Amino acid sequence: MYIVRTYLSETLPKQYSKIEEIVQDFQFLEKPTKEGFYRDIFTNDLIEVKKDKQIKIIHHMFITKINCSSLKAVYQAFQLREKPNKEGFYRDLEGNLIEIIKEEMQET
Repeated sequence: MYIVRTYLSETLPKQYSKIEEIVQDFQFLEKPTKEGFYRDIFTNDLIEVKKDKQIKIIHHMFITKINCSSLKAVYQAFQLREKPNKEGFYRDLEGNLIEIIKEEMQET
């Protein structure tokens, strides 16, 4: 069984020069995921930090969570840019984020 979380992704117009400024705007962030996303512990939104000359923030707003029986079912349900091959983050054709989490089945 796979849990799929969908997000609506938007690049915020405000640009930051220091990480400390981001922390002031997004106070409830936990440590980053292994892919570098920060999760808002109250809303489940994800914050992606892109560093260039300026720091840009992509806000991934949590929309919904659904269950899929297999990776094939995930791929059929969503138009992803690449075929999912494991847990992690993927982007759909519109650039929105899809998070795939493998749920271990509990034996009774």
